[in-house]
Amino acid sequence: MKPNFLALLPCVVFLIIFGLLNIIYGSDCISRENFPIFAAFVALIVSIFTFKKGIPFNERIEVFIEGSSQLMLVHTCYIFFLTTIFTAILAETSCLGSMTNLILHVVSINFILPTIFLMTSLFSYAVSMSIGTIALFMPIIIKISACTGLNLPMITATVVCGSIFGENLSTLANSMTTIQNNNIDNVKNIFFNIKIIFPAFASTIIILIYQNSLITIPTYLDLLPAISPSDIIKALPYLFIFYLALTGLDFIIIMVLGIMMTLIIGLYFNHITDLTAINIIFDGFYHSKTMVNVFILILLLSGLSTIIIHNGGVEYLIEKLKHKIAHTNYNKFTLFCLATFVNTLIAIIISGQFVKKTYLTHDLIPEEASCFVDIKPCVLQGMLPYIPQLILASSMANISFMSLLPHLYYQYLLIICLIITILWTTTNNNQSCKLQHSNGKK
Repeated sequence: MKPNFLALLPCVVFLIIFGLLNIIYGSDCISRENFPIFAAFVALIVSIFTFKKGIPFNERIEVFIEGSSQLMLVHTCYIFFLTTIFTAILAETSCLGSMTNLILHVVSINFILPTIFLMTSLFSYAVSMSIGTIALFMPIIIKISACTGLNLPMITATVVCGSIFGENLSTLANSMTTIQNNNIDNVKNIFFNIKIIFPAFASTIIILIYQNSLITIPTYLDLLPAISPSDIIKALPYLFIFYLALTGLDFIIIMVLGIMMTLIIGLYFNHITDLTAINIIFDGFYHSKTMVNVFILILLLSGLSTIIIHNGGVEYLIEKLKHKIAHTNYNKFTLFCLATFVNTLIAIIISGQFVKKTYLTHDLIPEEASCFVDIKPCVLQGMLPYIPQLILASSMANISFMSLLPHLYYQYLLIICLIITILWTTTNNNQSCKLQHSNGKK
């Protein structure tokens, strides 16, 4: 596809409309979860007119549908559907309260924040999906916040950080998949990424422990009801899906088995009837407007991004940025900034195309190239206000996404580590080049 500046117009329109809506309606009492959907819808209409002349409108719509029906997206949408049903059944059968009671008895309140971070990290790593982890754990987190009086934005942001870290780790196993036709040793790439991720992870744990130490422990926690055998049985669905996640089963299978187990427990304790169970299964998805909004947003943004790629938007960026990446001092920062383009669900696809065409010819080692492709989108997934992860977490907690931003410690630390890595490797590369040049003269 030939470079085309107009192909980037939908992205600009989306960002402008989304920004204006948040400026004009900046009050915290206003629900903002519909803003990105409206902005994406307007940008989609604009994108239809960025195709070359002569292309029928039916074919333009087909490009959008093709982008919205990618295997990964359909898989994600089914997970949304099943996760919402699962959490709705948990609430109906009082399993949610039992799991919360179990956690508060097992985990000390003095370590609740780092524990939540580690727990969501492990689950997100196992299922390789941050947004599914957020959808699954947020109902418990809301219950814990209500029982303990913990700051809801802080504990919600901790879930987001943990899910992003887990997804960070899961990308290392197949970190070179976006750069095809290479013979690079994946082990080198994994260790290069760990050098960036681990300092951010360790620093986040330290900060959460410190933040936890500042929390005043409520006296009424001593009055929590003792754990009964029924509480343990009702907590089994969560424990069961956590175990299944560690075995490597697909998230869809895990959710289906979790739903079946929860229904059986609900029927056993007479919390639900056969008819109620059927209604929950069919009405579960509509039970959460938040999940429907995120579902629609992902489809719109993914289809919109595919149109941008199809019409030559990425090629235009590559063409215009060639002079910036001609020297090692600049190509890393170019890659660093490019990954912010469009939404994070397909940012890896976009930046992967760019990296694939540049790292072999501009002295950028493959480990660094893959690092930019893997880590930068993971940073963005928990920071930009129109990203589904942040919208889902804030909407489920019924708080403003702005209240989460001060507590996204892992994302901020990760981006700092990434910048330091860029500066460090650039300096080392420059020194090596100078040394080779001086040896050549001799």
